[in-house]
Amino acid sequence: DVKVVCRYLGALEIGYSFSDVSGLGFNQGQGPIFLRYLNCSGQEKSLTDCCQNYSTTDLFIACSHHFNDAAVICEPRCNNGTIRLKGGNYTYGRVEICINEIWTTICSDHWNYKDASVVCNQLGYSPYGAIPASGYYTETIWPIGIVNPNCTGDEVSIFNCSHNQTGSCSPSHDASLICQNVTLEPASCVSGDVRLVGGSAENEGRLEVCINQLWGTVCSQQWDIKDTRVACKQLGYQEFAGKQFSSSEYGQGTGPVFLGYMSCTGSENSLLECDRNPFVVANSQCSNHYYDIGLKCEPLCEDGSIRLQEGTSSTGRVELCINGTWGTVCSDFWDNNDASVICSQLGYSPCGQCDIRS
Repeated sequence: DVKVVCRYLGALEIGYSFSDVSGLGFNQGQGPIFLRYLNCSGQEKSLTDCCQNYSTTDLFIACSHHFNDAAVICEPRCNNGTIRLKGGNYTYGRVEICINEIWTTICSDHWNYKDASVVCNQLGYSPYGAIPASGYYTETIWPIGIVNPNCTGDEVSIFNCSHNQTGSCSPSHDASLICQNVTLEPASCVSGDVRLVGGSAENEGRLEVCINQLWGTVCSQQWDIKDTRVACKQLGYQEFAGKQFSSSEYGQGTGPVFLGYMSCTGSENSLLECDRNPFVVANSQCSNHYYDIGLKCEPLCEDGSIRLQEGTSSTGRVELCINGTWGTVCSDFWDNNDASVICSQLGYSPCGQCDIRS
């Protein structure tokens, strides 16, 4: 029905239908109600050409008032080559591009950081720190206009990038992104790199991640031990011994807040491999730096080394280093002979030892 109306009015054959004009700010009609139960195929030239499954009596009884007057918003034709973001706000959303005077979307298959950088730059934002995303702000009424974009990052327009205009792609794979509305100098880092800043030692500090040549922080909201495991492992420290600090323990960052509401399993090798919704960060208390996460990771230990913890120099919990990580010893069947070996390995006398089980 909408397709027929919009085409008749000279607009695109794409629009939105509404069953209540008052919700759109339109006034109710004053004249007679002529049509009901339309069944257009979409090919008709006029609404009067569509099938109408009702009688005059049915129309009078069901539509005796104008509360349910139908409304349509038709999409105007666009200027070829223009680009816009929809569904979010002025810096983030679904990417739409105008091809043949019709807005189209970009398939997010193979959509990456370089592609997002080109689009943000084309929109007038910084090319640095652009975050690509997929499956958010999806819109089913628009066709796919670009498939398999392959930008180098230096293009001035997404149309200058190598791409296809045909190919299979689900509407749920519409490309979206977040642009940075800031002017910051690019850094010599690669997307996915992480670092610790502001600590008294190199193994502690505010966690920062690089995206599109820009360092940004990570929000501590819903951050847990699994996220810490991945971050410390990626930094080259022990996976299971890290500690986390919220509320800007190591000072607030100055760049964008890139990540937040992480959902790592602990098996990932990079924070960017973890499930996350980048748009939640942009719409939450994470949008400022008050919740910048800080970490203190433990350096890798030497395989085969041994230590006593939470006691004195000669007493404590036994810990062994395996695969660069400190771990404990199960006390099942632990006896004086075992304790004698440990004490000897630690440089103490094997005599007079005592095994203590937790």
